[in-house]
Amino acid sequence: MHTVPVCARKGSLSALMTLTILAAALFVSTPKASASFESCASTKVCLWAGENGTGEMRVFNGEDLGCKTLADIDPKSIYNHTGNKFVLVPGRGLVIGPGFAINTEQKITGVICIETRSNGSCSC
Repeated sequence: MHTVPVCARKGSLSALMTLTILAAALFVSTPKASASFESCASTKVCLWAGENGTGEMRVFNGEDLGCKTLADIDPKSIYNHTGNKFVLVPGRGLVIGPGFAINTEQKITGVICIETRSNGSCSC
């Protein structure tokens, strides 16, 4: 019969405990999965609080033209997943064409406009 010295068992147990604690720490610190550009349905204009389609998401119907108030989100990324509408960002001079997305370092506040033309009037 083979015996394992007590100190060897303690070392194995200690290593196992360390690995368990590290694995738990990694699990806890892993951020939640976020929305992304792929999660934006066709005919929609999607906005995210973070860059690259991450963070809290807000969706507008791309067929509903006009001004949209950004009361509950200050997006850093916008994806225009419409086939023929333009998203205008007043005050920034930004125009997001159909099928295009933008990322900004500074949050967009106030309003956006969904229009049929890139030079459409946006009097919000």
